Amino acid sequence: MSQSTLRNNVALGNGGGVSAGTVATVTLVETKGIANRALGSGGMAHFFGIMAATIDGITANGNVAGDSGGAFAMIDSIRTISTMTNSTVNANRAGSKGGGLYVEDAAVSVTGSQLTDNSVERGDGGATATSGHKAQLSFLDTECVNIEVVLDWSNAGSGCPVDGNGDTCDSWSSACADREYYYGSDCSGCACK
Repeated sequence: MSQSTLRNNVALGNGGGVSAGTVATVTLVETKGIANRALGSGGMAHFFGIMAATIDGITANGNVAGDSGGAFAMIDSIRTISTMTNSTVNANRAGSKGGGLYVEDAAVSVTGSQLTDNSVERGDGGATATSGHKAQLSFLDTECVNIEVVLDWSNAGSGCPVDGNGDTCDSWSSACADREYYYGSDCSGCACK
């Protein structure tokens, strides 16, 4: 899908704008996802068991998921590393985990992107959240700002969580290096302000 707009779509399950399943290969280039809604996961897009996703130059704005991944939910996709580059994930909201991006037992690399003004109503990760022992989420030259956890009654993180406990990536502290060592996550270049 290239140079397209997904706007005001509603899914009673997962994937308000796009849903892709087992062994699919997904490419989204210079596409906008605006005000899509899923009662389940992935307000803009839900990927489950796919081979890989290439997301480049995407704008995801104002999408809502009742469960996880206000904009994107990537689940059970560890065959290759999915990539998000040069993208803006802004003002999305999730009910439980990952206001902008939720990664569960999948491998995702985020480069040169911005995750801004995303939020969760309850649970982990205003910007991103990961779950599962096979989850891999790395950041490079990516900024996570103005993140909000509306109801902080769990181990919610205010920025870019890189483990199942909602721990956050902070490029200005040694805790980031500790998380890289213990959890195998790479949070270099992720500025959580």
